[in-house]
Amino acid sequence: PKEGANFWIDSLCITSNAKNVEGAEKFINFVSDKESALRIADEIGYTTPNKEARLAQPKEIQDNPNAYMTKEIMSRCELYKDFDLKTKQMYDDAWTAIKIDNN
Repeated sequence: PKEGANFWIDSLCITSNAKNVEGAEKFINFVSDKESALRIADEIGYTTPNKEARLAQPKEIQDNPNAYMTKEIMSRCELYKDFDLKTKQMYDDAWTAIKIDNN
């Protein structure tokens, strides 16, 4: 939309209490390599942060501003912000009330 939109970033991380750090690292490395990143982008239809995989995508995807947005478009977008617990509870209560009223 001309007004802007939201965007998000998926992240892979290893928790401090992970029981299999080596396995987690291997998985992250596997999904981050060019071929895996290209296949994931193709299968899911998302963009890829992997530069080599992006360059291997069809030109119509590489140049599609709806996939890889220009800086001008990105300047109108914003990240979701995480709410504090009080605000989250307010949302939960509102959705619960809506669901109850619509059943």
